[in-house]
Amino acid sequence: MKTTGLTKIKPWEIDNSFPVDVLTEGLEQDGDDAKQDEDVSMDDVEKLDEAKDANAADESDGNDENATRVKDWSKLHQRNRTPDPPGAFQNALELFNFKGLFVNGERYSMSRAANPCLEIDGVGPVGLPLGPRVAGELVGDGVELMVDASKIRFQNSGWETWLEQEMRMVCTELAGKKVRPLYRLRNLVLESSDSKFSQPKPSTNAIGSLVIFLPSSFTGGHLGCSLGVQSKVIDFAPESHIQTSVLAAYSDVEVVWHPVTSGYRFSLVYDILQSPTDPKSIPRFPDVDDAALALEQAVQEWEEDESDEPEIVAYFLQRQYPTRNFTPRFLTGSDAILMAHLKRIAEVHDFQIYLVQLELYQSKYGEYDPEGHTNKVDPRKISGLEIESELTALDVHAVDMEGVPVELSGFDFKGDDYLNGEIDDAQPHCEYDLFVEDRIRVDEKYNRTLFLLWRTTGELDRPVQVTYSHEYAAWALQASTSTTPSARETILVDSIRSDRKKTATKDKSKSEDLSGYIQALCKCACQWSDLDMLLKALDTHDIAANLGLMGVDNCVAAYRAFGWNDLLSFYEDAARRDVSNPRRHELAVRLAVAAKEAGDTAVEAWSATQQETVPRTLNPASIPEVEWLLAFGTTHGAAFLRDTIYPQLEEQRLEPAFWIPFVRKLQEKPFSGELACSFAEGCVLQAVENLRPFPTWLGVDWYGRPEEQPAPNLIMEVLKLCEDTDNIDLCVRILERMKQAAQDGISLAIPPWKYYLELTRLLDAHIPPIGNSENVYDFRPFFREAVLNILSGKSKGTQSFPCPFTPENLATLVTALNRAGGLSFLQISNQAALLTGRDSESLKTLIRHFVAHWECPTDASSVKSERIALLNAVVRQSINVFDTKRFHTLESTKESVDDMVGMLKFCFEVGADNEIQHLLVQFVTPPLGISVPQHVSRILAPFLTALRDYLATRALDLETRPFAKCSASIVKAFAATVMLQTPREVITDTEAAQLVCAKACRDCERVRDFIVRDDREISLPMAARAREHIIKQLAAPIPKRWGITFGVEKTNSGPHRLEIVKPDNMTSAGLWAENSQRGKALLTLLGDEQAQRRILGSDYDKVLVQICERRIQSKRSADEEVDVDSPTKKTKF
Repeated sequence: MKTTGLTKIKPWEIDNSFPVDVLTEGLEQDGDDAKQDEDVSMDDVEKLDEAKDANAADESDGNDENATRVKDWSKLHQRNRTPDPPGAFQNALELFNFKGLFVNGERYSMSRAANPCLEIDGVGPVGLPLGPRVAGELVGDGVELMVDASKIRFQNSGWETWLEQEMRMVCTELAGKKVRPLYRLRNLVLESSDSKFSQPKPSTNAIGSLVIFLPSSFTGGHLGCSLGVQSKVIDFAPESHIQTSVLAAYSDVEVVWHPVTSGYRFSLVYDILQSPTDPKSIPRFPDVDDAALALEQAVQEWEEDESDEPEIVAYFLQRQYPTRNFTPRFLTGSDAILMAHLKRIAEVHDFQIYLVQLELYQSKYGEYDPEGHTNKVDPRKISGLEIESELTALDVHAVDMEGVPVELSGFDFKGDDYLNGEIDDAQPHCEYDLFVEDRIRVDEKYNRTLFLLWRTTGELDRPVQVTYSHEYAAWALQASTSTTPSARETILVDSIRSDRKKTATKDKSKSEDLSGYIQALCKCACQWSDLDMLLKALDTHDIAANLGLMGVDNCVAAYRAFGWNDLLSFYEDAARRDVSNPRRHELAVRLAVAAKEAGDTAVEAWSATQQETVPRTLNPASIPEVEWLLAFGTTHGAAFLRDTIYPQLEEQRLEPAFWIPFVRKLQEKPFSGELACSFAEGCVLQAVENLRPFPTWLGVDWYGRPEEQPAPNLIMEVLKLCEDTDNIDLCVRILERMKQAAQDGISLAIPPWKYYLELTRLLDAHIPPIGNSENVYDFRPFFREAVLNILSGKSKGTQSFPCPFTPENLATLVTALNRAGGLSFLQISNQAALLTGRDSESLKTLIRHFVAHWECPTDASSVKSERIALLNAVVRQSINVFDTKRFHTLESTKESVDDMVGMLKFCFEVGADNEIQHLLVQFVTPPLGISVPQHVSRILAPFLTALRDYLATRALDLETRPFAKCSASIVKAFAATVMLQTPREVITDTEAAQLVCAKACRDCERVRDFIVRDDREISLPMAARAREHIIKQLAAPIPKRWGITFGVEKTNSGPHRLEIVKPDNMTSAGLWAENSQRGKALLTLLGDEQAQRRILGSDYDKVLVQICERRIQSKRSADEEVDVDSPTKKTKF
């Protein structure tokens, strides 16, 4: 059985005064009359949509065989019926099936309500909304205004039309069937907070009253309506100045008009009359007293019946209700009356009753006539509907009669029987989806509410198992005052037991979550004198190991309820094993008091022994126990603390988090003077010895998962403790252990730099400023280690990543450098090794921050030289790790050139001019795996243009050293290598491989061979499938970048031909011509001919020839050689 909850609220906080305070009140009529009036009745929860109206109309039209029906009223499947309950019970339930409301209200905005244009004899016109000045003049002092109908005029002719229409609608809702009521104005009433109001009574011949509250601002004045077990409070005060409100009620309904607290209530009172020609046109509200008596007699007969049938009754209520936050308060009309009586009867006769809401979703497919189709589907044009999946989804929401969500198991809501029909015996809410022209899908949603009723039986043979949320169950049991468990309380206990057993076996770490539930069980076990229930709880959750789950109060209450002998083993086990030492001691003290009250000397003696045993047999201590432990110094003397308590704590090897408050609070105690200084030092030493080099605490990551996080604050607290107790030498031990652990990198969960960063900030804020003579300890070794760990590009540990150079971290680095005494400890020889692992961008960030924030004294030349040396070393390292190989993986060279120029700008920016030559060498050198012509053609040639432009911004040119040498190298390499390239050399193996599909088919291989040959065109006969495959390969980014074009040449016979054409630069002659133009452009970048000769030197003529004159290596005679390939050269297959 699928069950779901409603909402994550505390539902037991809902007012459980049902059925006295039912908030809504509808009643429905059953039988043929109800079916005939189905097209005009209105549900008080929601209006039926057009499809529902159409289907209902079809149903009432008779046996029209051609009528199209959205709802398939035939049974989906037949079920074996269980025997009916006693006939009297079923008959009694049917007595509650009637329509109608005992009171009905409606509100209208000013745009929906007509203005009567009132005129009162002797007063004149009265405008709406009624203003306070006019109202005050009308009502007078302390007397309400009540005007007889004979003195009232309506100047708006549309008022009567609107009134008749709304009167019919409201009374139809009230009566539960279509009616045409007569009405008669009785009087006009105006009330204020000072009025002495006499409530209007209906006329003797009236069947009911209708009151129209006209727009007039007031507060208070709610209306209390009641009839039998039903009641309703109606408040029309909100927005009363802009709303017209209507209230209709039967004459038998008691309506209490509460006085307004401010403002004025302005109303017209009408009598509702029967038609003189049909005195039964408006049905009287039924008297259910006889039905309630018959229902109770039927339940009593069922209770006394010795047969097992029926085990359970499932009965559908009349109306539909919203699922969200559903409670019995939502029930209206006959549903509310029925459940009010059933609730009372079930409590008297010990029956279980629950309300269930079912939501059934299913889909049907059929045909739709699209003729004259508009955006709105006409259900009458649907035919041939077939269920796609019967009962495709069924959601179950169950609550008890107080509105508390429960889970029910044991009743099959899909397959078991219902007393009065099936789930789909109701009008569904439909959504339509048109597809494939004349096909339609109809998604149906059924919303049904039912009650389940069964006799309360033993725990093992309940027809339905009920489970409450453990939170509510604990709350309800804690509030219980019964001396024996009721049936509901037994279910609550079982709800906790079933859920807590799972929790206890799955996650023992969440013991604090169990305490409320276990305390509720133990409290009720004592209250109900149920020893077996208590022992089960104690054993299931191993309470002896953690008395906090049960609470000492409940432990004492258990002794008072059950005595000593049955619980002796539990108390002895708890006194020995409980995780809390103070609680072990408190248990003994509290039991001694209870035993003394009971005159139980044996228990008194046991308790006295335990009180002396606990401090001598301590379990692992915790921080909250510090005060309790130190109290023994007062009660038992300082020697007891030193000789008895301390050795046990020392043996437990407790964390520093325990020893820090222990020492701090020890110093505050008056008996601390009786202890030798060595005692406090020993406690501090325990904190130091048990401090891990890099401690952690268990936090959560971004996803809420447990994660170890650094705890540098703990290290700082221990350092402060050492300082405050004059144990400065222990600080050395702590920091040396950190240094050694960072170097070893063994079992480090978190990189050491995280600790050094935070400790640098903490220590810098704690110790006196640099140069202050108050420094009691030289922390320079620590700060030097901090600098090394922050700078290091290699981090040890499981989370191995270097410290990011964020502005905050770099500011901390500068602080550490200042505290470390400067740069002298950073040897130039080890800086490269230190920064290994850092990428170029990180190092550039480091240098920029260093230049901006590291200040040197003007007269400290040695410091300046250290600064320059460090700067150059880091710049050199950033150049060495500058990655030029990645440039060859980019589609565009612009990004590569921008990065190279950016690196050059950086050197100028930080004043590392002498590192520029090293940078240019790094640029010119081809990366590993990249050929010289590839590097020169793709990267260096475009870079030379950008270099010339950038130098011009600094009033420099390519003749400036060291740029002249770099420029000459680029141009010479271009002439010597790029000018000799063939198409095969230009296309890299990686690019050629991308022309072949994953299967390396024969057609792809033929295309690739053509691309790397000197041929310019190719024509391939191919079948359509192969042709489309090749076209897909040629449409890839790389062939597009090369400029390859293709097309299909159609033929009359045989397969069409795929024509592929390469651009000129992918042939030898074309490539040479293009490179020649590029080479000439490079020469132009160098300047005029004189500048070119100065830069290229003796190689100028050779370079000029290589760039401007083509030589073809061939075996033919010289006079047969040509330097240009024929543009019509074409390969045919």
